[in-house]
Amino acid sequence: MASISVGDEALRELVQKAVFDSMGQPVRDKLVAEAIRSLFDVRRDHYSKQSIFEEQFASAVRDLAKSEVSKLLADDADAMTKIRAAIADGIALAFSNERRDKLINTVADAVVRAFKFDER
Repeated sequence: MASISVGDEALRELVQKAVFDSMGQPVRDKLVAEAIRSLFDVRRDHYSKQSIFEEQFASAVRDLAKSEVSKLLADDADAMTKIRAAIADGIALAFSNERRDKLINTVADAVVRAFKFDER
């Protein structure tokens, strides 16, 4: 006897369709409306104050901006030289003697706080 095999994704889609089709139209309308509303609601159990839709939109804009800037910079050797110089200057400034001591103290304070937290 021949066996029939259905992949997990196909089975999931069949079950979803069967459940959705078994609902009455008012229940389906409410389900779809609630699903859409939930995309725009700010989640209260999350550190972000944005809805899922806002987060995804912002993420897509960031991804697009990164891609476009990368394309622009790839063709502009002068801009890349200036950016690399600015990064090098920033690193040098961050680790200058004056700022180095502050950085060391900040890291040390954080380590001490972490150990104090573990003692509680």
